Amino acid sequence: MAHIAMTAGVRTLVIGFVTLIAHLVEVAMYAGAYALGDGALGLGRFGGLTIAEPLDYF
Repeated sequence: MAHIAMTAGVRTLVIGFVTLIAHLVEVAMYAGAYALGDGALGLGRFGGLTIAEPLDYF
């Protein structure tokens, strides 16, 4: 990126946006692998108490 002319603020925004996109790709890859393992390969399942309230996630 040293050869692309941009201000420091724009460079910071671009780096933040690229980081966000990379994280979303990582999350999608994890979700796909989990779905494959749970569905097609039958490696596991969710179990335990049901979620009664939104604060139960914490």
